[in-house]
Amino acid sequence: MIIRIFILFVLLAGFSGCSILQPKLPPEKIKSETEQVIEIIKTQPEWLKTEAICPTEILPRNNVEVSYLDEGCENNPKKCLEDCKNEDGNACYSLALLIQRRIDVEQEEANPLFFRACKFGIISGCTNFAAAKFNLDADNLETVKCSVNTFEKTCEKNDAWGCTMFGMVLIQGTIRQQDLDKALKVLSKSCKYGNEDEACKNAKLLEQQVEELKKTKKK
Repeated sequence: MIIRIFILFVLLAGFSGCSILQPKLPPEKIKSETEQVIEIIKTQPEWLKTEAICPTEILPRNNVEVSYLDEGCENNPKKCLEDCKNEDGNACYSLALLIQRRIDVEQEEANPLFFRACKFGIISGCTNFAAAKFNLDADNLETVKCSVNTFEKTCEKNDAWGCTMFGMVLIQGTIRQQDLDKALKVLSKSCKYGNEDEACKNAKLLEQQVEELKKTKKK
């Protein structure tokens, strides 16, 4: 049950934020240029190598506001990759989302970009990277602890998906002690981008689950 829900969330995580709409390239061109970027990522350039540390160790003190989502990279994925190399956290984050949404690839292709986005101030990059770590190594207790600790910390920094993920953990009570009241408090922070945001929608579903669990406990 845990793994299934985490996989659902990691596929959706990251679509929170504001975007600057720009003219888009034809879909075939976007796909072609994004595939070229993926081939570069696969060569594992030194600057893109993911360090074997938990995202909690590199959480930014000051969050950088997400200025655009994958639309920001559609016109020039290669420029986004170059900007990411030059420590532009937004470019790293947006390119990771573009890869996830436009190309049928494994999560590993976007992970180095989410890690680098986290490193350079995009708190949602930290949440996404932690979720990816969980999905890729869900049987490793240290990895799971790292992911959960990251969700807690990113929620403290008001990341909508971080709060949804951490609320889920508190409800399930398998990784952390179950705390339904705290879960509701955490989930109340998941709707900063409005009720139509996916983080909020999933938080609302989890809140319903809490109410059902509370009713069961009273019986």
